[in-house]
Amino acid sequence: MKHNPLTIGVYTYNGMDLLDATGPIEVFTYAAHQTPQGRERGIQIDTIAHTKEPIQTYSGVTIVPTTSIKHAPLYDVLILPGAPESELIQAVSNKQTQTWITKQAQGNQYTTSVCTGVYFLAYAGLLNGKKATTHHKSCDFLATHFPAIHVQTHTRFVVDQTIITSGGVTSGIDMALYLVETFLGQAAADRVKDGIEFNP
Repeated sequence: MKHNPLTIGVYTYNGMDLLDATGPIEVFTYAAHQTPQGRERGIQIDTIAHTKEPIQTYSGVTIVPTTSIKHAPLYDVLILPGAPESELIQAVSNKQTQTWITKQAQGNQYTTSVCTGVYFLAYAGLLNGKKATTHHKSCDFLATHFPAIHVQTHTRFVVDQTIITSGGVTSGIDMALYLVETFLGQAAADRVKDGIEFNP
């Protein structure tokens, strides 16, 4: 009997870092198609934004969201990519976005961030009293401006209950591999790691 699909939601916005999103997407896509556990379980990946209008990433590559936050379901895993500071400030300060992320975090299995995507969680108050990490160049700023967060440095990712934060850019792949192991088992994670030739 086939299990309910594992649902992954990746929030997208103008100016975001492309690899922050596509790194984890590639891991879950490979797991879905190239591992027996992934084919058995099934994995659904959505890209989400405020509207379904195309999103232009920091690199200039365009992403067309598959759904809007208004119509997005409750995901098993929500992924929040980072961006350069100039692009990030407007995105993380949006009250509608903060409310939606909080609702997701209250009902999903894991809410996660990649790189400076941690600020979505910080501004929403979801990291108070928790351990978290971000890009190594942003750790001091995070610790200074959000003293209730126990900032961890020099680590690829940090798990604190249902919140997972990861460091800069490629560390989102480590985090996604951890989630593949969590949901599908060590053999599936090892097969994905070998398949994408990931060896940081």
